[in-house]
Amino acid sequence: MLEVIIAALLPIIITLMIGFFAGWRGDFTANQAAILNKMVLRYALPMTLFSGILSIPKAQIYHQVRRFLS
Repeated sequence: MLEVIIAALLPIIITLMIGFFAGWRGDFTANQAAILNKMVLRYALPMTLFSGILSIPKAQIYHQVRRFLS
């Protein structure tokens, strides 16, 4: 389960790090950064999380649901 969580969150962490270093270096203006943030939060992040959810095996999800309900 830990591998699935890491695989889902690693692209997000890498994207945040790249954005931080690009801002630190001054590669983007404030207007460009706002547009890029909007694109990442509305499209890229939800797609990444959705693909992470799809990669979880059904048996593992059912096992976690039973644990949650008990």
